[in-house]
Amino acid sequence: MAGGARPTRFVNTTISNNFEFEVQVTNLTSSVNLDDFRLENCTISSNGATGFHGNLVSFLNQSSAGGAMTLTVTGGSYTGSAPNTATGIMCDTSSTGGGDVVCNVTGAGFTNNNVAVSVSSALAGDLTFNVANNTATWNRSHGLNLFVAANATGIAGGRFDGNTVGTQGVAGSGSSLGYGIRVQNEGVSTANPVRVVMNNNVVQETSSFSLVNVNQGIAGQTSSTATNLTITNNTLRNSAARAIVVQQNNATDADSAGRTCVDISGNVMTNIPGNVGDGTYIRLRRLDANSAPGDLFNVRQTSAANLALVNGGIVVGAISTSGTMTYNGGACPQP
Repeated sequence: MAGGARPTRFVNTTISNNFEFEVQVTNLTSSVNLDDFRLENCTISSNGATGFHGNLVSFLNQSSAGGAMTLTVTGGSYTGSAPNTATGIMCDTSSTGGGDVVCNVTGAGFTNNNVAVSVSSALAGDLTFNVANNTATWNRSHGLNLFVAANATGIAGGRFDGNTVGTQGVAGSGSSLGYGIRVQNEGVSTANPVRVVMNNNVVQETSSFSLVNVNQGIAGQTSSTATNLTITNNTLRNSAARAIVVQQNNATDADSAGRTCVDISGNVMTNIPGNVGDGTYIRLRRLDANSAPGDLFNVRQTSAANLALVNGGIVVGAISTSGTMTYNGGACPQP
């Protein structure tokens, strides 16, 4: 299953109700690449009856020697039984040797998972992902998720594009306990900014929290990895709280935060109650202890009024900010 010009493929395959994982691919020590592992139109499911079940699919690079891994999922269905099962597809690099992971998930259906698709980065490996044109319903926690660990030093970036999270009019079908799309950047390294595009998604029907949530940094860290976000042309509706939240959370000292850049435009937002019913659609938060020039919170739009205008012409009062925003901050670097 390593190296060579030909892919390793599971095609039209049904795998169900295993003890812990339906599919697990892990690199622990190899320096040889797994260039092209494919799941094509597979039916993968679990009822979680063992009581020890993890993810339906785990694709993990933990190599101490640096071999790269690529997963391509095309079509198929991934049905869990959360909370007795975990994530539908988990792609992770936690490689001390700099082993990279590329994760492409397109055109698949996810039902009843804790998280439908989760991509994550720790230690030295690079993470590249493209999660596109999938449908994720009845997610217990988040619909789609990116997590960057505090010890991550590699490059992490990718796209959530054209996905549908939740079913319109079916309360809680997007997420019962989490967010529709979440980016959690807890990185400390300042070398490689996180770059994410969320474009043309439909995110709807959360029961507990906002539809899109991005956190950068943790209070008490000495630094945090910069975050670049392009959030465009999404349909965001029927939220338990806000539509979009972006927070720069590190307040250790004046130069601890790392720069945040957001470009938020072309989004259509309806039935957004805000935080405890305050009517706010978009929340941007910067802790002003982070006052160094490198720790700015850049907003591509020219003002709060312009931010409201380019997102369906919502009222300016639907924009909530805390801390100093640097408007007209330019385009955000993309993956």
